[in-house]
Amino acid sequence: RQEAYWLDTFQGELPVLDLSTDFARPAVQSTAGDTIEFALGREVSERVKELAAQTGATLYMVLLAAYTTLLHKYTGQEDIVVGTPIAGRPHAELESLVGVFINTLAMRNYPSSD
Repeated sequence: RQEAYWLDTFQGELPVLDLSTDFARPAVQSTAGDTIEFALGREVSERVKELAAQTGATLYMVLLAAYTTLLHKYTGQEDIVVGTPIAGRPHAELESLVGVFINTLAMRNYPSSD
């Protein structure tokens, strides 16, 4: 059932985020990246937490929605896939192994212009 869900969610052609950049997209895709750090002011942080509480969402869900909306505003695209790191050991036989188990979960979002 879970496999059927994911196969249905990612069926068809997957969107490529078409962000305007100051350089051309390379012919060969790279996974190189960077980190940008910033801090929200206390008032903004509290308002975001209030929004999460009022809507019955987690803080993560609110921030993911804001990020997806930002990507939509920059690109105009209404089909956006965002990858997020997840951790865990889904199988009992892995519990005794030493090491970090991290994967990326791709989430397909459909922000709309309205």
